[in-house]
Amino acid sequence: MTVPVNIAGIGTYGPRLVKKSADFDCAAAGVDPQWVSETGIQERRWASSEESIVDLAWHAGRRALEHADLSPKVIDGLFLVSSTLQPGLIVPSGAARLQTKLGIEKGSAFFLLETCCGALMAMDLAAASIRAGRATNVLVVAAETFSKTFNPTNPLTFKIGMSMGDGAAAVVLTGRSDWPDGQVATWLKSSGDFQSGLGMRPDCQEQDGEKRAGIFFGFGRVPPSSGGKPLPPDGAIKEIKRFTTSTVPAALEAARTQAGLGPDDIDFYLLHQPSREFLDGWKRAANIPPGKTLDTLQNLGNLSSVSVLTNLDMAYQQGRLLPGATVALAAVGEGGSWGAMIWKWRLTPDSRHRSLLAEPPVELRDRLINIERYSMIELWEKHILPGTKDRYRQEELFSDFVPSMAVFEGVPLEAAYEFLSRSENMSLWTMSMRNVRPFRGDIYLADETATPTGKVYIQTLADPAAKTIGWNCGHADPEDLWIRYRGMLVDALPTLGRKGTAFFWTNFVHERVKQDRMLAMGFKAMYAAHKIEIENLKMILEDRFAAKGG
Repeated sequence: MTVPVNIAGIGTYGPRLVKKSADFDCAAAGVDPQWVSETGIQERRWASSEESIVDLAWHAGRRALEHADLSPKVIDGLFLVSSTLQPGLIVPSGAARLQTKLGIEKGSAFFLLETCCGALMAMDLAAASIRAGRATNVLVVAAETFSKTFNPTNPLTFKIGMSMGDGAAAVVLTGRSDWPDGQVATWLKSSGDFQSGLGMRPDCQEQDGEKRAGIFFGFGRVPPSSGGKPLPPDGAIKEIKRFTTSTVPAALEAARTQAGLGPDDIDFYLLHQPSREFLDGWKRAANIPPGKTLDTLQNLGNLSSVSVLTNLDMAYQQGRLLPGATVALAAVGEGGSWGAMIWKWRLTPDSRHRSLLAEPPVELRDRLINIERYSMIELWEKHILPGTKDRYRQEELFSDFVPSMAVFEGVPLEAAYEFLSRSENMSLWTMSMRNVRPFRGDIYLADETATPTGKVYIQTLADPAAKTIGWNCGHADPEDLWIRYRGMLVDALPTLGRKGTAFFWTNFVHERVKQDRMLAMGFKAMYAAHKIEIENLKMILEDRFAAKGG
């Protein structure tokens, strides 16, 4: 008896940073701005310097498991798909780390290094393992961080690079016996007959005096070719268009033929999203009606292996996929591989299911309610804290628990956590840090007017499950991070009577503070500022509340 396979859950995730097409310097790269508008891409999401494919995949995988209402403990296998890898790291791939991070204890984690068709290939492998009786529930996650491979060294790589976006998407496949089989047909094919010569290449860059290994997108040593014949570099894009326009409609036709279905039998099409010209060409060639497909290209760009699953989730959220619908997925990727899958959709509409990509990014800096930020030195020099010496006893200033806060008005806890847990955002909400940038590994370097060296080294320690964030800091030596801060996020409503998130943090002071008079004075001023900040913050909120008519 054939084991039925179905899609039981889906989830997506997009980084919070929105990179608009207007942000790219086309003139410096020798690219006509008109070309940008012709791509149909206006913005894309870019990961922070701290986010890897594993981090993005964790968000999407967690959402898919929640949607499927399945515990990680009943997942028998995991496939992680990507073409961008982890920054500076090829092996290990991160699949096992993702497995542990998600809490999946059974089975094995596999990594599939593929491009735009990779998610379909992984879904077919996952379905095969279920049918073979080796698994009941399998999670497939695709994640990409193309922003880390952006290579503006020539007009071609600039054009392709700026069309790419970052994100992750996941599906849970299950062998539930109470559902009819949902995998109607699968047709996948690979061939090296056409090679564009473009791809991810090893790279070694110098940063802060150190050489770091990485990858970037560009041409390799093997020239572009088609049918065994070499192509000029400027002919690669034209040949990609011909290759993809012939393969995607053919894959859809082959899958429909395998299933014994005609074009009208497909209720909805989910297509890979490379560029407006390519996408529209595929639709025309495959005779896909406008009402039977969905585009995310304008706001997300080309997500490679992530795009088909992202569109699947978007269509579901919009109510365009109802139980019993026949859904076709199709993609083609560099290398090359292409194919199509046809599924029967089983999931009923769920208003609780929301993709993190579906939510417009919140400009959290604008939602942060705080008094004007001053450095500690400015606080002393401008005498903004008169009477602090008499107002607070030294024992109180140097207690182990010194509260302070940041309040995000109308921002959910998850979004506030994403903002605060990124080291590069510290200059947006701390009193004196500026120009926060990567230094080495997970350590960041920032300009800091309140330290003797004028700088500070920061290591962020974040726990997504507990919603706690901490920092180890030091101003002289990155190996000596002796100042330790810890904090947690809570609902702001009980605290200040406002919807949103409040961040309370505590400071764990090193003994050397008590032994150094200058350090003691600095911390004394800072703690006093924190206490006054809370009082001022409450007054500001009351003034706002009164101004709005209560």
